[in-house]
Amino acid sequence: MPDRYRRFEIAEKAGINKTTPFKDACDRLKEHYAVTETVEELREKFAQRIQLQNENLDVYSRDLRLLGNKAFDKAPHDIFEILLIKQFIDGIRNSVPKRDC
Repeated sequence: MPDRYRRFEIAEKAGINKTTPFKDACDRLKEHYAVTETVEELREKFAQRIQLQNENLDVYSRDLRLLGNKAFDKAPHDIFEILLIKQFIDGIRNSVPKRDC
């Protein structure tokens, strides 16, 4: 994989796109690379993560993806996406009934 594609992949995993302000991009990269917890702790944190009160779905989704990337960094992409979708749905806080997947 060419190096430039790797950089785009890293930015995407950190929740950065071309409209992300520079300061936010720096903060997200620091957060993305700062691993001070064990894999088990990160996975437990991921499993416990729910949408916070007054947190919009975009922020919840981005934070869950960042946490998931740390917790499951060695997982195949398709498995990671399944785990991410399941946790996202399970953690949504609203009055709309959830459907079983």
